[in-house]
Amino acid sequence: VGAALRADKRIVLAEIVEPMHLRGVKTTFAASSDDAISISSPHEFPAELRTAIAEEAAMLLGMAGGGASTIDVAFADGEATVFLQSFAAEPQLYIVGGTEIGAALCKLAKVMGMRVTIVDPRAPYGARERFPEADEVVCAWPNEVLDPRRLGARSAVVTLTHDAKLDIPALACALRSDAGYIGALGSRRTHAKRRA
Repeated sequence: VGAALRADKRIVLAEIVEPMHLRGVKTTFAASSDDAISISSPHEFPAELRTAIAEEAAMLLGMAGGGASTIDVAFADGEATVFLQSFAAEPQLYIVGGTEIGAALCKLAKVMGMRVTIVDPRAPYGARERFPEADEVVCAWPNEVLDPRRLGARSAVVTLTHDAKLDIPALACALRSDAGYIGALGSRRTHAKRRA
């Protein structure tokens, strides 16, 4: 499960509670079969039981905040009780620019349950004490911190500097990624220059 979370993948872990002879046998469900992880158990998870709980697992995969449930299902050996728990990495927000707006956005993002990283190579703006709520404050260039391979659907990148030397590399990286949200603060004129 830890590997799936580090890869920004949502996963559901299902574990048999009853019958006793299958207690502890586990399987996983993921948004795509490529994301599923293998679980070593003393017994194979019964295929018909896996099919019977697939709908519940899909529902848990779709829940924004994750969740858990216990269900009873009939199968060849009688009835089974299965506990399902969904896991997902915290949504990640990268704020490029240690500005006052960045500080306010950081506070709001933390209330929303996001992991926040502030990125700014300018020492006065990238000072840790300016962002006590942030999970991480990095005094570096955006292209040194942002990695398109690590930005997934639960990642957001927002640029707030109004400085092309910082905003453009951050936006270029974000646009090459699977980031779920990309935002850039600026006037229409600034935006037109960025697009050009």
